Amino acid sequence: MRRKRLFCFSVILITAMLLCGCSFKIMSVTEVMRPPSVTGRKSGIHECISESVGKYTLKYPKSGEYRTAIIMKDLDFDGTEECVALYKPQGAASGICVSILSAEADEWKTEASFSDTSFEIDRVMFGDLNGDGKDDIIIGWGNYGVLPSKITAYVNIEGSYCETSVEQSYNECVCGRFTDSKYDSIMMFTLGSSETSAKASLITMNDQKTEIKLASATPLVSEVVSFDRITYSHVTKDKYGVAAEGILADGTRLTQLLYCEGKSTIHSFANGGTRLLRRENVCCTDIDLDGIIEIPVISALKTEEDEDACNTAVFVEWNVLNIEKENLVPKLYGVCDFANGYMYTADENFSDNMTVRLSDSGEAVFYVWDSKAYVPKKGRQLFTIKVFDAQQWSSGTGAEGYSELISVNDRCYAVKTESDSGYTAEDIKQRILII
Repeated sequence: MRRKRLFCFSVILITAMLLCGCSFKIMSVTEVMRPPSVTGRKSGIHECISESVGKYTLKYPKSGEYRTAIIMKDLDFDGTEECVALYKPQGAASGICVSILSAEADEWKTEASFSDTSFEIDRVMFGDLNGDGKDDIIIGWGNYGVLPSKITAYVNIEGSYCETSVEQSYNECVCGRFTDSKYDSIMMFTLGSSETSAKASLITMNDQKTEIKLASATPLVSEVVSFDRITYSHVTKDKYGVAAEGILADGTRLTQLLYCEGKSTIHSFANGGTRLLRRENVCCTDIDLDGIIEIPVISALKTEEDEDACNTAVFVEWNVLNIEKENLVPKLYGVCDFANGYMYTADENFSDNMTVRLSDSGEAVFYVWDSKAYVPKKGRQLFTIKVFDAQQWSSGTGAEGYSELISVNDRCYAVKTESDSGYTAEDIKQRILII
């Protein structure tokens, strides 16, 4: 009972002080921020860093795959994780520290520690830059309000970490196995400005495997004002590349496909970039899951003279790159409903014989296209594909006459065929691809 009275009294006292305008000392963010509480095998990381520098503030990358200040990574692929720690010692006027720590029998020790004068970490990447079978640490550095301006690699050379940097501004970058050297390298993408030209740059190790260097650069399309997506993937069976999806000032999208020839030369398909312009939000992707990226070329399906083309589905030709002939080779065709995440795979001549209308309610209605009419127009209706949420489908709401094609992510894709269409649900099921 006495504890309850004390608790009630405390609540009343605090409330009264707030109402009377009494002030409290609120600790600053720096004062309340502490390194993350770690347990088990990781529990010694904080103590190890504190023994070296005292108090510190964690620093977090602002972009990229790794957004934490304490990154656990098996750098040497021996089955045991190392730690990459990013922090700023308390009282330091500027600069961020990078420490690489390892543990034996749960006892952490610092393998190497470096400091950079930059104020901000853009991103952290990992890759085998010198081909020793171990991951090196790559950090993009910058300062507040400006583009990242430096790439630094922390490379393990014969058991010791060495620091090497290249001064280079970029908007996006990616690490991967681009060249014929079979080592990883870094490809950086820089948008054009009044002072610099748009370009892609390749960063590799020098022949002595002691430093990174700017190996080559190639122009990019200057009209691109931002990058929507950078996709690293096989562009052929044996070669990796990058599809850089850019946005122009008018909202048009453009694909630039880049890969390397030999050990250092960046090559861009179609004279400075694959100029594949489109309004639709569709990017290069491995559409058929064969491990090689496909490049979309989009065309409109046919519409009647007074018809709103916005309700018409688009016809997509998915292509692979033929490097030897420097051209695109069609591999797959389809009608895409991007809003509902699926594609109806089709034949090459589909757009000459059929057309499709989309509705806000999730329906795609397929028609014959009557090209022999005096004024070409939609012909008879063939079938309708409709997307239901799981509750709608289970309750049968609006599903009369529909047959299930596939259910994915709480969605049911179903079809209703017309009696004289010549199509069956099983025919259409074989052509549905979730994208």
